[in-house]
Amino acid sequence: MNLEKEKAYDDLTTITETLEQTRKDYSGLYEILWRYGVIQIALCVFPIVLRKVWGDHSSFGFIALALGILAAVYMLIIYFKIYNKENITSNKYYLSCLGMWGVIAVALPFVEIAVRGVILAVSPERALDLLPRLQEFDMLINILLVCFCFIICGFIVNRKGLVILSIIILFVFITLDMLYYNSGVSGRGPAALIIFYYICITVGYIGLSYILRRSSKDGY
Repeated sequence: MNLEKEKAYDDLTTITETLEQTRKDYSGLYEILWRYGVIQIALCVFPIVLRKVWGDHSSFGFIALALGILAAVYMLIIYFKIYNKENITSNKYYLSCLGMWGVIAVALPFVEIAVRGVILAVSPERALDLLPRLQEFDMLINILLVCFCFIICGFIVNRKGLVILSIIILFVFITLDMLYYNSGVSGRGPAALIIFYYICITVGYIGLSYILRRSSKDGY
Protein backbone atom coordinates (compact mmCIF):
# COMPACT_ATOMS: atom_id res chain seq x y z
CA MET A 1 0.00 0.00 0.00
CA ASN A 2 2.80 2.38 0.94
CA LEU A 3 4.58 1.54 -2.31
CA GLU A 4 1.45 2.40 -4.29
CA LYS A 5 1.09 5.72 -2.47
CA GLU A 6 4.73 6.49 -3.07
CA LYS A 7 4.37 5.67 -6.77
CA ALA A 8 1.24 7.81 -7.03
CA TYR A 9 3.06 10.70 -5.36
CA ASP A 10 5.99 10.37 -7.80
CA ASP A 11 3.59 10.33 -10.76
CA LEU A 12 1.85 13.45 -9.46
CA THR A 13 5.22 15.19 -9.05
CA THR A 14 6.21 14.27 -12.61
CA ILE A 15 2.93 15.59 -14.00
CA THR A 16 3.30 18.83 -12.04
CA GLU A 17 6.85 19.35 -13.31
CA THR A 18 5.77 18.62 -16.88
CA LEU A 19 2.96 21.17 -16.68
CA GLU A 20 5.35 23.68 -15.21
CA GLN A 21 7.79 23.17 -18.09
CA THR A 22 5.03 24.03 -20.57
CA ARG A 23 4.02 27.19 -18.77
CA LYS A 24 2.70 29.91 -21.10
CA ASP A 25 2.85 32.88 -18.75
CA TYR A 26 5.52 35.31 -19.97
CA SER A 27 4.47 38.20 -17.74
CA GLY A 28 7.94 38.59 -16.23
CA LEU A 29 9.76 38.97 -19.55
CA TYR A 30 6.90 41.08 -20.92
CA GLU A 31 7.16 43.52 -18.01
CA ILE A 32 10.96 43.79 -18.27
CA LEU A 33 10.91 44.43 -22.02
CA TRP A 34 8.09 46.96 -21.75
CA ARG A 35 9.85 48.91 -18.99
CA TYR A 36 13.18 48.68 -20.81
CA GLY A 37 11.63 50.04 -24.01
CA VAL A 38 9.93 52.93 -22.18
CA ILE A 39 13.20 53.84 -20.45
CA GLN A 40 15.01 53.86 -23.80
CA ILE A 41 12.37 56.28 -25.12
CA ALA A 42 12.93 58.52 -22.11
CA LEU A 43 16.71 58.41 -22.58
CA CYS A 44 16.21 59.32 -26.23
CA VAL A 45 13.63 62.11 -25.82
CA PHE A 46 14.87 63.77 -22.62
CA PRO A 47 18.25 64.97 -24.01
CA ILE A 48 16.47 66.43 -27.06
CA VAL A 49 14.03 68.34 -24.86
CA LEU A 50 16.88 69.43 -22.61
CA ARG A 51 18.83 70.85 -25.55
CA LYS A 52 15.75 72.71 -26.77
CA VAL A 53 15.21 74.27 -23.35
CA TRP A 54 18.81 74.91 -22.23
CA GLY A 55 20.78 74.76 -25.45
CA ASP A 56 24.36 73.46 -25.26
CA HIS A 57 24.75 74.20 -21.57
CA SER A 58 27.99 73.14 -19.90
CA SER A 59 26.15 70.92 -17.41
CA PHE A 60 24.16 69.11 -20.10
CA GLY A 61 26.59 66.16 -20.26
CA PHE A 62 26.48 65.63 -16.49
CA ILE A 63 22.67 65.71 -16.43
CA ALA A 64 22.47 63.17 -19.27
CA LEU A 65 24.98 60.95 -17.46
CA ALA A 66 23.04 61.21 -14.18
CA LEU A 67 19.83 60.30 -16.00
CA GLY A 68 21.53 57.26 -17.53
CA ILE A 69 22.78 56.12 -14.11
CA LEU A 70 19.32 56.50 -12.56
CA ALA A 71 17.76 54.54 -15.42
CA ALA A 72 20.38 51.79 -15.04
CA VAL A 73 19.81 51.51 -11.28
CA TYR A 74 16.05 51.41 -11.79
CA MET A 75 16.32 48.60 -14.36
CA LEU A 76 18.72 46.71 -12.08
CA ILE A 77 16.17 46.78 -9.25
CA ILE A 78 13.28 45.84 -11.55
CA TYR A 79 15.25 43.01 -13.15
CA PHE A 80 16.22 41.34 -9.88
CA LYS A 81 12.73 41.80 -8.47
CA ILE A 82 11.10 40.14 -11.48
CA TYR A 83 13.81 37.48 -11.84
CA ASN A 84 13.42 36.41 -8.20
CA LYS A 85 9.66 36.21 -8.68
CA GLU A 86 10.02 34.19 -11.90
CA ASN A 87 12.64 31.94 -10.26
CA ILE A 88 9.90 30.50 -8.05
CA THR A 89 7.32 29.78 -10.75
CA SER A 90 9.01 29.65 -14.17
CA ASN A 91 10.44 26.68 -16.03
CA LYS A 92 14.21 26.48 -16.38
CA TYR A 93 14.31 27.14 -20.14
CA TYR A 94 12.27 30.33 -19.90
CA LEU A 95 14.31 31.42 -16.87
CA SER A 96 17.61 30.80 -18.70
CA CYS A 97 16.48 33.01 -21.59
CA LEU A 98 15.42 35.74 -19.18
CA GLY A 99 18.76 35.50 -17.38
CA MET A 100 21.02 35.51 -20.46
CA TRP A 101 19.51 38.64 -21.95
CA GLY A 102 18.86 40.41 -18.67
CA VAL A 103 22.35 40.13 -17.17
CA ILE A 104 24.00 41.72 -20.21
CA ALA A 105 21.31 44.37 -20.76
CA VAL A 106 21.28 45.46 -17.12
CA ALA A 107 25.07 45.35 -16.69
CA LEU A 108 25.92 47.19 -19.93
CA PRO A 109 25.25 50.78 -18.68
CA PHE A 110 27.43 50.18 -15.62
CA VAL A 111 30.22 48.71 -17.77
CA GLU A 112 30.04 51.73 -20.08
CA ILE A 113 30.24 54.15 -17.15
CA ALA A 114 33.23 52.26 -15.74
CA VAL A 115 35.02 52.34 -19.12
CA ARG A 116 34.36 56.08 -19.42
CA GLY A 117 35.91 56.56 -16.00
CA VAL A 118 38.99 54.55 -16.94
CA ILE A 119 39.44 56.52 -20.18
CA LEU A 120 39.18 59.86 -18.40
CA ALA A 121 41.57 58.72 -15.65
CA VAL A 122 44.21 56.98 -17.78
CA SER A 123 44.17 58.98 -21.01
CA PRO A 124 42.15 62.22 -20.67
CA GLU A 125 43.93 63.78 -23.64
CA ARG A 126 42.53 61.04 -25.92
CA ALA A 127 39.02 61.12 -24.46
CA LEU A 128 37.56 63.09 -27.38
CA ASP A 129 38.77 60.36 -29.77
CA LEU A 130 37.99 57.33 -27.62
CA LEU A 131 34.53 58.21 -26.24
CA PRO A 132 32.84 58.29 -29.69
CA ARG A 133 34.33 54.86 -30.33
CA LEU A 134 32.89 53.67 -27.03
CA GLN A 135 29.51 54.97 -28.20
CA GLU A 136 29.82 52.89 -31.38
CA PHE A 137 30.54 49.76 -29.31
CA ASP A 138 27.55 50.59 -27.09
CA MET A 139 25.25 50.87 -30.11
CA LEU A 140 26.49 47.59 -31.60
CA ILE A 141 26.04 45.70 -28.32
CA ASN A 142 22.53 47.13 -27.88
CA ILE A 143 21.57 46.05 -31.39
CA LEU A 144 22.95 42.55 -30.73
CA LEU A 145 20.87 42.46 -27.52
CA VAL A 146 17.76 43.44 -29.48
CA CYS A 147 18.45 40.70 -32.05
CA PHE A 148 19.11 38.15 -29.29
CA CYS A 149 15.84 39.12 -27.61
CA PHE A 150 13.94 38.74 -30.90
CA ILE A 151 15.41 35.25 -31.29
CA ILE A 152 14.53 34.29 -27.70
CA CYS A 153 10.96 35.52 -28.07
CA GLY A 154 10.67 33.87 -31.47
CA PHE A 155 11.43 30.45 -29.98
CA ILE A 156 9.38 31.06 -26.83
CA VAL A 157 6.18 31.96 -28.69
CA ASN A 158 7.01 29.78 -31.71
CA ARG A 159 7.14 32.60 -34.24
CA LYS A 160 9.97 32.06 -36.70
CA GLY A 161 9.29 35.45 -38.26
CA LEU A 162 10.87 37.11 -35.22
CA VAL A 163 14.08 35.14 -35.77
CA ILE A 164 14.17 36.23 -39.41
CA LEU A 165 13.47 39.83 -38.35
CA SER A 166 16.44 39.74 -35.97
CA ILE A 167 18.73 38.82 -38.88
CA ILE A 168 17.28 41.65 -40.98
CA ILE A 169 17.82 44.15 -38.13
CA LEU A 170 21.45 43.12 -37.75
CA PHE A 171 22.03 43.25 -41.51
CA VAL A 172 20.53 46.74 -41.87
CA PHE A 173 22.43 48.12 -38.88
CA ILE A 174 25.81 46.76 -40.02
CA THR A 175 25.16 47.98 -43.58
CA LEU A 176 24.29 51.51 -42.42
CA ASP A 177 27.23 51.56 -40.02
CA MET A 178 29.68 50.48 -42.73
CA LEU A 179 28.29 52.92 -45.31
CA TYR A 180 28.55 55.88 -42.96
CA TYR A 181 31.62 54.86 -40.93
CA ASN A 182 33.88 57.83 -40.09
CA SER A 183 31.35 60.19 -41.63
CA GLY A 184 32.45 62.86 -39.20
CA VAL A 185 29.12 63.36 -37.43
CA SER A 186 30.09 62.95 -33.78
CA GLY A 187 31.50 59.52 -34.60
CA ARG A 188 27.98 58.08 -34.82
CA GLY A 189 27.09 58.35 -38.47
CA PRO A 190 24.26 60.32 -40.09
CA ALA A 191 20.62 60.49 -39.15
CA ALA A 192 19.61 57.25 -40.90
CA LEU A 193 21.78 55.11 -38.63
CA ILE A 194 20.71 56.92 -35.45
CA ILE A 195 17.01 56.80 -36.31
CA PHE A 196 17.18 53.09 -37.13
CA TYR A 197 19.09 52.40 -33.91
CA TYR A 198 16.56 54.17 -31.67
CA ILE A 199 13.60 52.54 -33.42
CA CYS A 200 15.14 49.13 -32.69
CA ILE A 201 15.80 49.77 -28.98
CA THR A 202 12.44 51.45 -28.33
CA VAL A 203 9.72 50.20 -30.69
CA GLY A 204 11.51 46.83 -30.93
CA TYR A 205 11.35 46.08 -27.21
CA ILE A 206 7.85 47.47 -26.71
CA GLY A 207 6.64 45.49 -29.73
CA LEU A 208 8.13 42.29 -28.32
CA SER A 209 6.47 42.92 -24.97
CA TYR A 210 3.12 43.26 -26.77
CA ILE A 211 3.67 39.96 -28.62
CA LEU A 212 4.55 38.19 -25.35
CA ARG A 213 1.48 39.58 -23.65
CA ARG A 214 -0.76 38.44 -26.52
CA SER A 215 0.87 35.01 -26.48
CA SER A 216 0.32 34.66 -22.73
CA LYS A 217 -3.38 35.49 -23.10
CA ASP A 218 -3.88 33.26 -26.14
CA GLY A 219 -1.95 30.38 -24.53
CA TYR A 220 0.49 29.59 -27.35
